[in-house]
Amino acid sequence: MDDFARALPPLSRLRPFEAAARLESFTMAAAELGLTQTAVSKQVAALERDLGTALFDRRNRAVFLTEEGRRFGRIVSAALADIATEAAHLRGADLPGGLVLHCQLCEAFTGSCRDSPAFTNSIRTSRFGSSAHLRR
Repeated sequence: MDDFARALPPLSRLRPFEAAARLESFTMAAAELGLTQTAVSKQVAALERDLGTALFDRRNRAVFLTEEGRRFGRIVSAALADIATEAAHLRGADLPGGLVLHCQLCEAFTGSCRDSPAFTNSIRTSRFGSSAHLRR
């Protein structure tokens, strides 16, 4: 196992932590993720043991991020957002405000707009039931 893999906490604990940090509630995080509050609490506690630091202060049936938890939460949230964005991009998800053309000769149209900043450089074509995603 390389140093990079040893440095990473178990990735299955990051989603529950990120939701709990963002919402500052294990109960709301559980509802968002379709888990029980206990499952979120246990995942966060296991992550805290793995990291060797408290990420939340637990007081009177409420949780509050520690400074370390707030900092780690920002990093995890940004990393998961980047992963989600790239996964959507790889799956060919449409961007908000994008234009989708369905035609057999889209290449002729896009060729004339290639240098226009108003158009994206993503072409999605399908032929005989298969799809191809062409990007520049």
